[in-house]
Amino acid sequence: MKLMIKKYSAALLITLMLSGCEKFVDIQPKGQLIPTTVEDFRGLLDNVQFMNFTGSLGELAADDMYYNDAQYQNIGSPFERNTYIWNQNIYMPQDQAVDWNTPFSRIHTVNVILEGLPKTDTGTPSMRNTIEGEALFQRAIAHFEVVNLYAKNYNPATADTDLGIPIRLASDVFVRSVRPSLAETYTQILADLHTAIPLLPRKAIVATRGSQAAAYGMLARIHLDRSDYALALENALAALAIQPDLMDYNELDPDGWPVFPELNVETVYFATVPNFGYSFNFSYRIGKAFYDSYADNDLRKSLYFTVQPGSDGTLIENFSNTYSGSWNRFTGLATDELYLIAAETYARTGEYTQACAYLNDMLATRFETGTYVPFASSDETTIIKRVLLERRKQLVGRNRRWFDLKRVQHDPRFAVTLQRTVLGTNYTLPPNDPRYIFPIPHSVINATGMEQNER
Repeated sequence: MKLMIKKYSAALLITLMLSGCEKFVDIQPKGQLIPTTVEDFRGLLDNVQFMNFTGSLGELAADDMYYNDAQYQNIGSPFERNTYIWNQNIYMPQDQAVDWNTPFSRIHTVNVILEGLPKTDTGTPSMRNTIEGEALFQRAIAHFEVVNLYAKNYNPATADTDLGIPIRLASDVFVRSVRPSLAETYTQILADLHTAIPLLPRKAIVATRGSQAAAYGMLARIHLDRSDYALALENALAALAIQPDLMDYNELDPDGWPVFPELNVETVYFATVPNFGYSFNFSYRIGKAFYDSYADNDLRKSLYFTVQPGSDGTLIENFSNTYSGSWNRFTGLATDELYLIAAETYARTGEYTQACAYLNDMLATRFETGTYVPFASSDETTIIKRVLLERRKQLVGRNRRWFDLKRVQHDPRFAVTLQRTVLGTNYTLPPNDPRYIFPIPHSVINATGMEQNER
């Protein structure tokens, strides 16, 4: 089954989705068509190529992908080249900043929906509740995408004074955007998800929509990034109680297409990055050392990677690993990530046996039948290092690595110094460097006067 995008009023979609507030948050609606019915609202939420697309700026800055010199010189966008080498400034004045603009455009759309719902008498109360829940879910994850890139990691000691990102709770684009505190930003994100949960079905009819499982899973991801391990564990287990399934990779054909079925049993919430130059085409190169970190009996080695040795000793990965069932890279939420969150948070809360159990349950389905040797340890550091390694190996290409690097950079046990050599110049990104926080686009700073991030 291929994802179906509901046919909808082209004028309405253009009105609500192709715009950006040049003055405030790059959302500038054109035309006068306003959605008024539950069918209108459902059509907007089901526009998968808009609502279920995410950015990939962090993937470009992380250490999984690799460009040789010739490929680097062929990158068309200056901000992509700047991001890859961790330049102080990455955006040119004219850059549209997809990772900023697209989430705010989605936020604008769901605000239109949330404002329209109380005014409509169409649909049943249950239908309206579900629409409201999905809209709140979408608003929460869109704000989270932005804050994760353009603000510091959450630290309860400084969150009241650290800058967050604009919180847009109304569709009026002429309200000037400001930066509240990081604490206020996360309070709103978490409030939207908690409000959404009782309105949502336990599992969605199709995983492109929000659900209780997806909301709990996103709460687990958010609390992990906030280093609130008890709440991350609680929500990961709540999501897994609804959707615990794992695929057995032994049942997959490495020569088939797609290798991973679209909307497979592990998919909790479906999202992808769009395929254009910004998202590195359909494949990217990885280093030999990373490839060699997979054991020969680890099925991910053959299922994830097409090995095409280059003259510089690197390999090409063709994204057959993606859970999207197509060339688009899956960046949504799946049960494999939830097992890894449970494993890490059990370790961080002192439950070492449980931590190893969740890690082993997931990994046993990734190795050739009968060959996986269960991992065991009663040392917190050892377990977390193994989980972080397996997160990198299991979630490769899903735009999670950068955020793992960012959230552990303050702990010397797990912090990593990133290094690259491009055109004969060595580039380094040490832990706790301000460049882990991306600069807000020039157009937004110039229009609003918001404070820019330190770089």
